[in-house]
This record gives sequence, C-alpha cells and structure tokens, in this order.
Amino acid sequence: MKLSMGKKWVIRRQEGFTLVNIAGLVVSSGIAMGVAVQGTDIVSDVQKSRFYEDLQVMENYVWEHKERRGYWPGDCNHDGLIGFQPQADQKSLPAAKAAKTCASGSQEDQLTAFADMQAAGVVEQDVSLQEIEKHSQEGDFRIGYGMVQNKKSNVIVAYNVPADIAKWVDMNVDGGVDGQQGRVRRWDQSQDGSNWSVKGQKTVSLAYYFERKI
Repeated sequence: MKLSMGKKWVIRRQEGFTLVNIAGLVVSSGIAMGVAVQGTDIVSDVQKSRFYEDLQVMENYVWEHKERRGYWPGDCNHDGLIGFQPQADQKSLPAAKAAKTCASGSQEDQLTAFADMQAAGVVEQDVSLQEIEKHSQEGDFRIGYGMVQNKKSNVIVAYNVPADIAKWVDMNVDGGVDGQQGRVRRWDQSQDGSNWSVKGQKTVSLAYYFERKI
C-alpha cells in the first residue's frame, strides 16, 4: 500500500513542472521567438536590398544606353520621351512578341527599350529579354513614360512588388512613404501616384521617375 502510494507520488513528480521548469520554458520560448523574428527581419531586409539593387541596375542600364547612343532606349524618334506607356499591373501586360530595336524600325513597344540596351552592349547579348526584364520579386520591369501633373515623364515601372518593399524604396529615394509625391509613386492606381495602403492586396506596381525630380 505504501509502495503503491509512493509510486503515485513519484509519477506525479515526474509528470509535473516546477516553477523553475516553467521559468526555463518561458525563457527558452522567448529566445526562440526572438530568433525567429530576427530571422524574418533579416530575410525581409535582404529582399528589400535585392529589389532596390535591381531597380538601380535597371536605371544604370538606361543611362548607360543614353551615354553610348545619345538617346533613351526605346525612344525611336529621339524626342526625349520613351514612346511606350506601361500598363497598370502585371496581369494587363500584353504577351511579349519578338522585340525589335529602334534601329530596326520598332514602333516603341514594351520590349523595345530592352532590345535597344542589348544591341548597344549595355546588357548581356546571350540573355533573353524576358530574363533581363525580371526583378528579384518575381515580377517584371517596363521602361516607358507616364503622366505626372499633366506632363509626360520617362519612367521605370516594376510590377508585383510587395507593398512593404515599395514603401521602403519610397522612403530611401524620397524620404516619405505616401506614394503620391516625388520620384517613387504607386502606379497601379494612378500614374500621378496614390497611397501605398493596400486592403487585401499584397503587391503593388511601383513607378520610378528616374530622369528628373518631380
């Protein structure tokens, strides 16, 4: 009888938790959560930096083409304005056809700027235009013009950009996150820009007016 009770006592001791055990678990859980959050922040920072680098590289391509050829890539009539007007979002992009350069008589379509940059040796010759137009967030770039304050301006548009990354880029370039002023603006709502807030929408189209301050 005593042995049986003793067994029960021992089992309860083995199954139970002391305050020390509980405190240890709380500390361990807190550390684990902290590491997980920190890991998420690191991944997020890497994603932001990679996309921003992609945008800067694309801008460098555009300027390098102008330096070499004397006009913007995709500006076939050399009037200072890239003649293609990008669509609002990735879903509305027309199917890509075989692209021609301005020199070969293109009508300034969605891939003319990329074809021009490749012909000028600004981007790799053995890479497809469909690869060149991609950015790290599984979306595409387009180069053309937009309307800001009733005036046409050259622009690089990036599609399928996570909203938090778009805000981060806006802050880095313009010092604000409203999406309605400066060089970086939200494109899928209005070419003049609109607020970055998205209800139920995780990605946006980002416009970067690279040629001049707006």
